[in-house]
Amino acid sequence: MPARPVDRDPPGALLPTEGCDLLREQDPAWDKTALDFDRFRNRIDDALRRAEQLDAPPEGNPSTGVGEIIAALR
Repeated sequence: MPARPVDRDPPGALLPTEGCDLLREQDPAWDKTALDFDRFRNRIDDALRRAEQLDAPPEGNPSTGVGEIIAALR
């Protein structure tokens, strides 16, 4: 995958196709139209730990509080 430009808002943001490519690197069978959440369930705590280390939105990347949403749903 080519290097991501730094002039995106926020810097380092991914295009949707780039996000899909990154997910397929982790799970070659990943398909956004047939999400099997059980395949990701054991990675939630790890994702939350990483999200806590990011800058707060909107400066951070991702530019949403998705980590806060996931934590609230747990």
